[in-house]
Amino acid sequence: MIRRKSIEQTLLLGGLFCLAVVVGMMIYSSKISKELEKQLMQSLKDVGDQNEMTLESELENKFSLIEGVAEWLGKLETIKPSQVGDLLGEFRNIYEFNDMGVIFLDGIAYTTEGEKLNLSKQDAFKEGIQGKRHISGRIKKIFGEEDVNMYTVPIIGATDQKIKGIVFATYDITQFRTLLEITSFEGNGYSYIMKRDGEVVVDTEKAKIYGSENVFDAMTENGENNEEAIAKMKKDVSEGKSGYIRYNYEEQKYLYYVPSKTVDWYLLTIVPSRVLKERVTPIVWKTNVICVSTILIALAGSAGFILTNKRQNKEVFELAYIDPITGGNNYAKFSKVAQELLEEKKKNLALVSLDLDKFKLINELFGFEKGNELIKKMWDVIKKELRSGEVSGHSVADQFLMLLSYENQDELERRIQRIQKKIENLSVDKYMKETNPSLGLYLIPKGNNVASLDNMYNYAGMARRVVKGRKDEHYAIYNEEIRDKMLENKMLEDRFFYGIEHREFQPWYQPKYDIDGKTLIGAEALVRWIKEDGEMILPGKFIPLFEQNGLITPLDDLIFEMVCKQQKEWLDEGISIVPVSVNISRAHLFQGTFLQQYGKTLSEVGISSEYIQLEVTESAAKENKEIFPLIQELKNNGHKILLDDFGTGYSSLMSLEEIKFDTLKLDKSFVDAIGSERGEKLIVYTIQLAKSLGMEITAEGVETEEQYQFLKENECSNIQGYYFAKPMPAKEFEKLLREQMKKEGQ
Repeated sequence: MIRRKSIEQTLLLGGLFCLAVVVGMMIYSSKISKELEKQLMQSLKDVGDQNEMTLESELENKFSLIEGVAEWLGKLETIKPSQVGDLLGEFRNIYEFNDMGVIFLDGIAYTTEGEKLNLSKQDAFKEGIQGKRHISGRIKKIFGEEDVNMYTVPIIGATDQKIKGIVFATYDITQFRTLLEITSFEGNGYSYIMKRDGEVVVDTEKAKIYGSENVFDAMTENGENNEEAIAKMKKDVSEGKSGYIRYNYEEQKYLYYVPSKTVDWYLLTIVPSRVLKERVTPIVWKTNVICVSTILIALAGSAGFILTNKRQNKEVFELAYIDPITGGNNYAKFSKVAQELLEEKKKNLALVSLDLDKFKLINELFGFEKGNELIKKMWDVIKKELRSGEVSGHSVADQFLMLLSYENQDELERRIQRIQKKIENLSVDKYMKETNPSLGLYLIPKGNNVASLDNMYNYAGMARRVVKGRKDEHYAIYNEEIRDKMLENKMLEDRFFYGIEHREFQPWYQPKYDIDGKTLIGAEALVRWIKEDGEMILPGKFIPLFEQNGLITPLDDLIFEMVCKQQKEWLDEGISIVPVSVNISRAHLFQGTFLQQYGKTLSEVGISSEYIQLEVTESAAKENKEIFPLIQELKNNGHKILLDDFGTGYSSLMSLEEIKFDTLKLDKSFVDAIGSERGEKLIVYTIQLAKSLGMEITAEGVETEEQYQFLKENECSNIQGYYFAKPMPAKEFEKLLREQMKKEGQ
């Protein structure tokens, strides 16, 4: 009897123990689900906020470009419908809009494609005539087959401040879709942009209601029990708030919505609840297995259960923060960890923004697979350089962020230089021998991080843009000087169109002489910016800036046209002219459309191409071999082509082999080496090489008697430099031409 009672007690205790374990398992599983849901929602917010920042940057960038065009148009006395194509065609190409045009006050629009459209009923027109800028929702069946968004900015007369019309630009909606593609959540996330009434502006191809006209209608018609969620979202949207909802559409989903700061739009970021389930299920399954083991091995198994699940929990939490290309931290994870480190205020920290020059060109020439391979290699370099208490992450495209600690600035700069060198030496193709990283730093002294992380990111980006594209400097540290430089650049950009219209940009002529130094045989046209008050802005201040922002092409066009007209004017006055060379920027070469435009200018002005030579830099020639047929066509049209800055690149001999240039211009750095045995040998060899290939050779930057005599003794073809003459305005150069005529008895 006693034995039977003992067995019953044992069974009862065992049953109670099993029940306790099962209940514990259920409680723990519920806790895991709630913690994962909380983590998922935070990750959803991080991704949504990052997408919203990307969207704001894109919108402001496009509006800024169009406002510049509108300001320029406002300074014209009249704008005729027939002029729209000529006025805006080049801007459309530069800024890569689908189309551009002007809406006149009667609502009739004229496009660069020569179309005439009635846009009087469009909201963009109605707001434009009230002086407001606007971006439309998704527009169909007006501008062709593709869906587009239309940006509009009013054109305000510079003198009377009255609205003269509205400039518009259409932008392929797929560009927004690319910006909003979400790679987090195992590729299951997607985004929308909608108006406050729910009208879809942009949807991504992953979206479950892809192609729908209205988000609220789609959620109502295709889901059950969504009324409460829709009501909450509509209320928040009407009040301009951000927030979360759960709703049903084929399956349960989580949605985070955040308003745009620039336009009356909302950005929606969505992830299916099955993502949470897929993360929870493996943990619950492992929990069950461990629970069975726990029953068998009691407390020992319980300890193993807890430790194992903590590890699994941590791994699952990390999934939301993994970058799909590098396999490392994405921007959301970087921001989270960086914020924690900044709040500690225990170390000197530096926020570093890093990207590659011309990464887009790498993708175009070698493909996205090679581009991604390069990004992975960059991540490997950065990851190996990190120390304890530091973090890095991949932001977008070729951009990376690092939060580094440092003892003193010298030590930090040495470290940055080491990282820069390692990335510079990366290669993913035998034809791409080097990559050029640009780095911007924002220093955060210990206990002094008062700026927000977003502002620090912007400051580091400003510093990075200062050195982008430069050969002599690869990193910069943000300071007041950089801020002032950015403000100066903004002022230059704002005045650019005014300068173009009022001919503030002028060609100055630097003479070229034969080797005997007696005969003027040509000149190079160099641009000078002389403002109406007489202030001169030297090219070093504005040429690199305009090369970066795309404004260099209209400037090139203006100088080409002015040189052609000046040459024709001298001819008509009976002056014997010499060929003048004009520089072609790499932006023009990569577009290729300037060939017909320059031919048209020559024809309209009435000047022969023999009097207008074209200069191409060696670096531009080596970056894109596709321009070689273009250069050959220019030669076929009668232009002589000069290879400028020879000796500054790494593929000089290859350039000479593949293109038959007429003249090789020896860079000033070679000429400065005269006096050293090694430098002089290189010059002699280059002169001999050029002549053996049937080219003339011009030495640039000749400033001393010693340099001139050496070049003369070694039969350099001609000379350009301060030794004979500095760059001069057209009137002074005309005097040289007239003096030359007197010498020759003309």
